[in-house]
Amino acid sequence: LKEVTTTQDLGVFHRGVHSSVNIYEGAAVENNYSGNLAEICPVGAITDEDFRFKTRSWFLKEGESICPLCSRGCNILIEYHPGFPRFEVPKRVYRIKARENPEVNDFWVCDRGRYGYSYLDEHRADKIIMNKIEGENVLTWENISEYLGEKIKRLSSAKKTSGIALILHTWLSNEELFLLHKIFKDDLKVEKIFFADLPQGEADGYLLTSETSPNRRGAQEIGFDIKPVDLDALASGTDFLLAFGPFLSGLFSPKDLKAALNTVKRKVLFSSYTHELNSLFDIVLPVALIAEKEGSLTNVEGKVQGFQPALEPPGESLPEWKVLSDLGKELGIDSKFYSELPSPEAILIEMGKKIPFFKKKND
Repeated sequence: LKEVTTTQDLGVFHRGVHSSVNIYEGAAVENNYSGNLAEICPVGAITDEDFRFKTRSWFLKEGESICPLCSRGCNILIEYHPGFPRFEVPKRVYRIKARENPEVNDFWVCDRGRYGYSYLDEHRADKIIMNKIEGENVLTWENISEYLGEKIKRLSSAKKTSGIALILHTWLSNEELFLLHKIFKDDLKVEKIFFADLPQGEADGYLLTSETSPNRRGAQEIGFDIKPVDLDALASGTDFLLAFGPFLSGLFSPKDLKAALNTVKRKVLFSSYTHELNSLFDIVLPVALIAEKEGSLTNVEGKVQGFQPALEPPGESLPEWKVLSDLGKELGIDSKFYSELPSPEAILIEMGKKIPFFKKKND
């Protein structure tokens, strides 16, 4: 508290064998790193109310990941309950802890990253939803790329790629953003590409940045112009919309958003959550979160950090990179290129060949 947060919320009171660590009278521990006190306390005298008595620590398993709640990219450990054979546990994730990385977050993680883990479990989408689809087709992950490819090829062959629009977000991995740029910007020359991210927050001057998403820097290095969603442009001659993420609904009034989306002929949403936004799309595809897939992120300082799945994605959820790789092959514009990208690792290597920034990260 003296060296890191400089808040000095605790003190040592009395002397000798009567010494005790305590808060000052009439004060409280009020800093953005208070959870670290319980984590580093060597004797367990300081405990964490968020975790205390919720479950036995020896029931939990641990997975490594990267915190996505700002652009710092703090390394974390996710402690989760694998469940019992005969009854269901109340929740999956019970605790987030700091994972040491001297180049990024040292030994610490902010309270937002430590206690804001409800996004991993609450209101998760776990199956494909078809609100509106012509014919009697039943879409599965086995034929979704064929369905998407057919819609896109129809517009492409008629020289109507101006009717295709994309809404992205910067919670996508480097590899996913690269595939999106390759397919829609390089191959199809799509111009209506927007980003729907959460508004900026407040930085704390130490780890927490004002960016509320983890990979804005990665999107910029890949070549995206990060433009906010323009509903007027979206409503002007858009035949096919691919949207990613749940953040779109928080940026506009429900009335304006619904009016704009109703003008689009075909709409597909990739989302990790069940949300009222989902009802505005023809098809909703459940996708994995960062903690549930493989890939890499580029933090605010330009450090590319790889991650592996710490958790299993719920239900039918898949990572976006897998769907995009299949879509690239289905479109047939550069089939050989996409057929040689069986994993995020292979995609990152290919990125290094085409983008100088990522080449030095692969060396």
